[in-house]
Amino acid sequence: MEEAIREYYTQSEKWHSDIYTSISVKHPDIIIKAVKNFNSILNLNDQWNDVVLNSSSATIYQTFEWLYNWWNYFAASKSNSPHILLISSSGKLIGIAPFYIQSYTFGGFIIHRQLKLIGCGLKSGTFLSNAIEENGVSDYLDIIALNNYEKKVADAVVSYLSEYKNLFNEIDFQNVSEGSFIFKWLLPQLQIKNFRAQITKTDACPRLTVPRSIDIYLGSLKASTRRKFRQIQRQTEKYSDIEIIKVCDTNFLNSIQTLKHLHQSRWNELGHLGLFADKRFEEFIIHVCKIFFNKGWLWFKEAKFNNKIIATRMAYQFKDRIYDYLSGFDHKHFPAFLRPGMALIFTMIDDAISHNYGTVDFLRGTEEYKYEFSSDEHNNYDLIIIQPDSVFVIRKVFFYFLKTRMRLMFRVKTETAIIKLQIGKHGKIMFLFSYFRFCLSRLRVSSTKNKRIYFKEEKIQEPQSNIILQKQATRKNKNSRQQRIVKSVVHSLQHGGSEDELPTVKNKL
Repeated sequence: MEEAIREYYTQSEKWHSDIYTSISVKHPDIIIKAVKNFNSILNLNDQWNDVVLNSSSATIYQTFEWLYNWWNYFAASKSNSPHILLISSSGKLIGIAPFYIQSYTFGGFIIHRQLKLIGCGLKSGTFLSNAIEENGVSDYLDIIALNNYEKKVADAVVSYLSEYKNLFNEIDFQNVSEGSFIFKWLLPQLQIKNFRAQITKTDACPRLTVPRSIDIYLGSLKASTRRKFRQIQRQTEKYSDIEIIKVCDTNFLNSIQTLKHLHQSRWNELGHLGLFADKRFEEFIIHVCKIFFNKGWLWFKEAKFNNKIIATRMAYQFKDRIYDYLSGFDHKHFPAFLRPGMALIFTMIDDAISHNYGTVDFLRGTEEYKYEFSSDEHNNYDLIIIQPDSVFVIRKVFFYFLKTRMRLMFRVKTETAIIKLQIGKHGKIMFLFSYFRFCLSRLRVSSTKNKRIYFKEEKIQEPQSNIILQKQATRKNKNSRQQRIVKSVVHSLQHGGSEDELPTVKNKL
């Protein structure tokens, strides 16, 4: 009995320390360190980013700077505690699982714990910004694994989660890309350990595979988009006062404020609160982008007309990719017909070509302009992963009650803020029409999102691979080509064409 008590206190001391060390059962050479205080690993900044830079699936949203500042600005509270797993092999850092645990309390008691990825949407119901609270500010979240060590990292993480199941009741992963480490490596290992999963398709992310030259790119565009580009070129030549400038260090804060003003003005006009409605986001973006600027990871340009900024665009340039993150343009100013926002996109793509980037990623969202410039799309998913033989029925009932209450409070706060915004713009009576239109547009968007996938026998499946998606796209293009040829022949026959053309058509098909 005394030995059991002694062992209990020893484990408690370990878990209440900043870093707890565990040894992988499957790979004895693997050491796992569970970090519960972000500040205790500040000296690992460079090592952390070395793993990110040498990981095929890691993005800028896994860099130490992004996650550390996200934690400080958005999640540092009593209900959230970091639980970062550092996986080492023979003293070499090979993987990082940037987890944290969010605790839900009822009547002063913890009734549910969720294991989440640092950088996700909080869904706390405390703040008003719908976009930040529900979806977060990070577009892709993932576990980080050094190239050629993915299997070892996945085994270590799953082994740890299986051993310490008492730490959490369920796992909630948001904004996980179909090409992520989680889908490729982690989910199959969780399936072996009988974890169950509910996978929800959430957002489409249009992307452009960067061509070798701007001429090749223009040739690949739709005729209408190509015409817009030519019009922009002509208008730019006609108005010599238009110029595209790169944001410099001395004017950085002013440029951020201009971006904020243009972004908020545009989204408020459409009925949304806008990202900068949340003060935390403004402080976060200033701090992080200043760091990115100094590291050369920031692409930030403005369009000027008569010394007035009429459009601005911020993106991140990291590894072989540009992430188109935030933009704003003056839709009321008379040079808006010059399409300054599109001019900045073309400039960004031109820069990607000249600097040999592989991809321009337009990130989450199905805005029409993204599809005009992109060549394909990928999807994001939310994952709820449930422990094997989970039977906490009463706790679950309390948790879902608490969660529903929080979401209801959050929705009431958000809608109240939106209605106040509409009243300020349209008056106490006319706001009803604009608010009604806004609600309809929101319903249309939500009807195309949040497609939930339930797997038979709770089987975890990976989304379609890129090869399958490419085959489907090729088949679709072939079918549309066949339909065009058939329509052409039918039209020819109807207008006096000869049936001798049919063998040629068959050969084409």
